[in-house]
Amino acid sequence: MSSPLSAVSSVKPSEISTPLRSYSTLDKSFLTRIQGFLTEKEASVLPSVCRGWKTQLHGSKPQLQEPLPKFVNLSDPAVLKTYLDEGSRTKRGGQSAMEIVGRVYEARHRAVAETTKYGLVFPMNPEVMAHVMKQVKGKTVLEVGGASGEHSILMAFAGAKQVFVNDLESEEMEMFEKLRRKIPSQIGQKLVSMPGDCLKLVEKNPELAKKMDVILGRNLLHFFNKQQQEEFFKLIKQLLAPGGQAIFVVNSVYSHRDREAFEKNSNSVCFSTINVSLNEGQKPISTLYVSVSPCKEPVDTDELLTFKAFHLYTRRKVGQKGDKWEVDNNAFQAIDAVHRPKIQEGVKKVKEVMRNIYAGSIRVVLNTAKLYCKDTLKELFESQGFTVQSTFVEGGDGHVLSDSQDLFEEGRLVGIIVTL
Repeated sequence: MSSPLSAVSSVKPSEISTPLRSYSTLDKSFLTRIQGFLTEKEASVLPSVCRGWKTQLHGSKPQLQEPLPKFVNLSDPAVLKTYLDEGSRTKRGGQSAMEIVGRVYEARHRAVAETTKYGLVFPMNPEVMAHVMKQVKGKTVLEVGGASGEHSILMAFAGAKQVFVNDLESEEMEMFEKLRRKIPSQIGQKLVSMPGDCLKLVEKNPELAKKMDVILGRNLLHFFNKQQQEEFFKLIKQLLAPGGQAIFVVNSVYSHRDREAFEKNSNSVCFSTINVSLNEGQKPISTLYVSVSPCKEPVDTDELLTFKAFHLYTRRKVGQKGDKWEVDNNAFQAIDAVHRPKIQEGVKKVKEVMRNIYAGSIRVVLNTAKLYCKDTLKELFESQGFTVQSTFVEGGDGHVLSDSQDLFEEGRLVGIIVTL
């Protein structure tokens, strides 16, 4: 007798009723009804069967006309010059563009604010930036969640006609304005500040509708609850010009290095995490402990976005030797007891390293958030009517990983390129 899964996988797409011809419907209704008849192993591979159905039903999606480059070093002046508009290839233009690159590459990141859920500002990987910079000449661009706007400035240097820069944090927009005043005026005049909530952009600026040839966003989508996500997708559809392209990078399951936790919950996107790192200044230099577990039930409110950061140990620089490391015992007791022994073990392993850090901390981040893999991110955008051209994973060095690399060993962020 054949297994239930064999019977399911042999069903032809033409035999699937119309309401079931989207993966989201299959996931929520059909899967629920059939899972009780499957073994645990069969149930674990059923989603891939459904993805196969979807491919047969809708056909393969169009790929990028020009694939992402394999490796780009924008910190090399000669390389950067090839991506600049001819008018920016002057000595002053090249130097100014290099100063902007120097603020973000390679793989640099900084804190937005200790008290906010937004955590860190990180650069868009140089391979995607090179891909965008080749396409923006004479085009209109929007960067949502653009922080201090370095990527937007580089797109202006690459020949974009106009670049709109959005961020929610007023301090970030002030930093962007300072940078804009320092660059050549012919580049600065292409840049427009759009501070505030990105979800209100069209409401406040209806003239932007259907004007954006390229939309860029990072460190943003994973912070939205279900309603905000729907509003965001609606916004992107309102903004994109015909033939326009949108590129987003979000937090990934790969960065937590817990392959087993994610493979057991391959369709989940909501996870509770704890991450303990040794920082020199504000920069993490070593991960001491990570724990990941799926949320017990879907959360569609702001509770999904809980973010709490605090320090177990701190050391402030005083002269050459620095203070002693100070321990916050109250903070340690606030951590769930199941995690404490492993955190202590992690701290012991870096004791020698800590002796040579005169200003630093051991930082704990407790987070309940959305984490995506390539498949779940692709399915999210397809469920909203977008055509997915490409997905990619960014590694710990800030560059796009190849298909042959182990994503759970080296991946950090996951990204997607879509059109309508």
